[in-house]
Amino acid sequence: MAKKTECSGDIEFLDKSILPSYRCKKCRFKLFDIDKIVNHKEESEFQGIELKQKIQFYAKNNLCRANNQITCSREIYIEPLKWFENRLDDISGKINCPKCDSKLGSFDWSGSKCACGAWITPSFHISKSKIDYHDSVLVE
Repeated sequence: MAKKTECSGDIEFLDKSILPSYRCKKCRFKLFDIDKIVNHKEESEFQGIELKQKIQFYAKNNLCRANNQITCSREIYIEPLKWFENRLDDISGKINCPKCDSKLGSFDWSGSKCACGAWITPSFHISKSKIDYHDSVLVE
């Protein structure tokens, strides 16, 4: 059972076993559930723009305003996962699928900059083009 929270677009799942997940695009191995995604707020692109113009932008694009910030959806950053063990010895490097060994993304303990301008530390970046979203389906 899922419920949608107002404005944020986030979904809170009561049963963690039916969480939607992401899978490797090449071998379909389940990589992580959506609750492992690290959400961050977009850096303001509107540093020199007046409040009225910001409000018009958010209204036009139908975006939620929480302290004039929106959650970034340009890139995917995740928490360190169990299958990362023994792969994170360096300060930075590649994240590969544990099953087929194809490159999924990269990590950097000192952080990296998102496309929105926010600095994410530590950074475990997964490329959207290398994974597929998989929505769990209950069969009764």
